[in-house]
Amino acid sequence: MRKETRNRIAAAVILIVIACLPFVTELPKSEGIDEDEVHYHYVKTVTEAQSLFEAHERMDGKYYNERFPQKDAVFTYMEDTFTSAGIELALSTIFTEADNGLVYKEPFQHYLREGYYRTSESSDQNYYDAVKNTILNPGLSVISLDDFEFRRDGGNVILETTQASVLYYNSEKDSGGHFERYGYPPEDELTVRFTFKEGEDGNLKVQDYSVKSSRS
Repeated sequence: MRKETRNRIAAAVILIVIACLPFVTELPKSEGIDEDEVHYHYVKTVTEAQSLFEAHERMDGKYYNERFPQKDAVFTYMEDTFTSAGIELALSTIFTEADNGLVYKEPFQHYLREGYYRTSESSDQNYYDAVKNTILNPGLSVISLDDFEFRRDGGNVILETTQASVLYYNSEKDSGGHFERYGYPPEDELTVRFTFKEGEDGNLKVQDYSVKSSRS
């Protein structure tokens, strides 16, 4: 093949590659996923979920959330950001039903009995153990958008990350303060998957989720 012909072919290939670049860079957009918007909904939901483990009261030896004594109260609070299936999942991991309504499940009961209502000298540092594999894990809200992958699955949008690093404190530079008191590790790696159901109006609601800490 003549040198001139080779050069023309090479030039043609380069032009084709350049022409295709806009399509390559726009591929993620073709799925119609606004990653900033999805991440915003994710942070909003995990932040709102923290209210499920607050306002502690005790009755008949069991602790419950004064704001959410019944399932209906939880549904009313979460229905704008979670589907019914998503709410039921949150309920099943944090609460159990008793004669008078909802009470916390045993890992949270244990923390409140043995840690929260004791002095710092005698308290078990087991808060993080109780929440680490739930939507209550405080590290969820600080995972960077860049750590997540986004994809579509039918009418759902999935946000997920594997072993995203979360730093709570630097054990070499400080004692950890209240983090250490409540059982936080210096750092953790979280594997997270949230499935959002997209409504006809484009609104996203949590349909399903999973949280897994690397801490044994």
